[in-house]
Amino acid sequence: MTRKFVLIDHSMRDLGGHYYTYASCVLPAAERASLQPVLAMHREFRDLPALPPSWQSHPIFRNKSYSQRYIETGNVNGALGGWWSRTRSKWRARERQRLAESFAEDCATLFTKIELTEGDHVFFASASEIDLEGLAIFLQRAPAEYRRVHWHLQFHLGIFEGRDPEYAKQRPRREFMREIFRHALARVPEHHIHLYCTTRELTAQYEYLGVAPFHTLPYPVHPLFLLPTPPKTSSDNVRIACLGHSRREKGYRELPIVVRRLWNEYLSKGRAQLVMQTRRRDLMRALDSTVSDLGPHSATPPIVYAPFPLDLERYAELVRSSDIGLLLYDSTRYYSRCSGVLLEMLSAGNPVIVPGGCWLSEQIHEENQRHLRDIAARGVPLKQIGSADGAAISFTNVEQSSELDLTAGARSLLLRLRWLQPSTPGTYAHVELEQLDEQGAQVMTFAAIIGPGSDPSAVYSLFHLHENARRARLKWRNAWDDGPITVDSLEYRLYAEHYPAGSVGLTAANMDQSGELLGDVLLHMDHYRQRSAAFAGRCAEYFNADQIVAQLLGATSTAQPLSQPLAGRLDFPAQTNAKTNAR
Repeated sequence: MTRKFVLIDHSMRDLGGHYYTYASCVLPAAERASLQPVLAMHREFRDLPALPPSWQSHPIFRNKSYSQRYIETGNVNGALGGWWSRTRSKWRARERQRLAESFAEDCATLFTKIELTEGDHVFFASASEIDLEGLAIFLQRAPAEYRRVHWHLQFHLGIFEGRDPEYAKQRPRREFMREIFRHALARVPEHHIHLYCTTRELTAQYEYLGVAPFHTLPYPVHPLFLLPTPPKTSSDNVRIACLGHSRREKGYRELPIVVRRLWNEYLSKGRAQLVMQTRRRDLMRALDSTVSDLGPHSATPPIVYAPFPLDLERYAELVRSSDIGLLLYDSTRYYSRCSGVLLEMLSAGNPVIVPGGCWLSEQIHEENQRHLRDIAARGVPLKQIGSADGAAISFTNVEQSSELDLTAGARSLLLRLRWLQPSTPGTYAHVELEQLDEQGAQVMTFAAIIGPGSDPSAVYSLFHLHENARRARLKWRNAWDDGPITVDSLEYRLYAEHYPAGSVGLTAANMDQSGELLGDVLLHMDHYRQRSAAFAGRCAEYFNADQIVAQLLGATSTAQPLSQPLAGRLDFPAQTNAKTNAR
């Protein structure tokens, strides 16, 4: 008998969003692995005729996953605040229980239609902790043979705010979520339950709970994004794309600044075009008003709007027809969060502009470091300052500064350093290069976010220099928390060449830099196109559905409640201290 692979995504209500795109990647991969694909989704799903006939499909579930999450933080003040917190907690507890029971009932309804047998796999692609509670309730009541089925749950949403150094101060969040997971897993100690997250940073958050092993699954990119496109030349119009759901945390309020920065040299002359996918009329009005204020332009519209949402085929075509992906996302919100749009852009061979100090920037960090190491190895500097045995400097969120003389004719400054401390994830340095002319007046300033990466012994960052700059002041501080950072072996190399600052994209210290960063990509468009095209294959090789199915089928570690934190894992201190709707 053919084993079944059941993918459950109860947030899927139509062919829109990455929910369906995800299923349309993973279920064919399950078929290639000789499994019978089964899809279960929200009961409002009405597009069954559009699904492949080889899939068994069941619109069953009453509630979406993402509408359910409540985390009690324990932050209350005063008697009234305490009463309100207790009242709200009781209401939320009842609501959680209702949702968990509803989920358990919907699972029971589904599995009366699907005859599960030994060796089958059930994958909850967009799970919440309440879904885990509901699954545990269902399994307690389920037939004993369900203990021979593998149950996989993937979590997309973070537990903590900020980055790793800030987690220890959020003990109520940890205790709240820890109790939910421990209680749910204790209900089903003999079942094969496996837990996953979509990024390593998110996996680390869940492992901090100390309740069970969590593993990272790659996020799949649909094959439609990998189709070849006609080669482009430097004379072609460059399409700068802002795609996906225009939610608040995606920073689209910065777009008028980008338009103004690129207007004279690129947008007004038809050398570049902004492609905006949105249904927000307020955003379209703001951009149109900016264009109107800036004056005449060529026959090529400086901004074009794409509908939102689009079916999968048209959305993939929109991505492939783009040249640069502009992702103005909130860096803290996306520190541990995956972005399907980013992976689609990279897999299609498009360079990207992303915020620094988060999951998005980490995806291009190593490739950019390789490019900067190549400059250090092959470039001939006009001047070199510092050495590999230079003294260490330490700084916190209180700014430290140092100065150096520049050389006339220098257009690029390559900074190299060794990152000493801290070694824990989530800490980044904010380094600002202020450039001064011969009279000491500021002519330019630019900041970069620097982290240790995979090779803290040699971390690089490249700054472009103003033609009139003769002296530079570097300002160092911890970018997001108040902990100390120590670096040494500072070395500065000055080059006459205006080198590209990256390889497959650039990272922004703040998103109002987007215009300048886009200017660098546009100036060196052929370089970025070639490097991004080469990187696309490696990206698609990892972020694909066959990897996911293979990892799920090979799962051996079963989640069990732990009385002690996982060995080798960080633990908290004892003190309180298809239409595509991109995620």
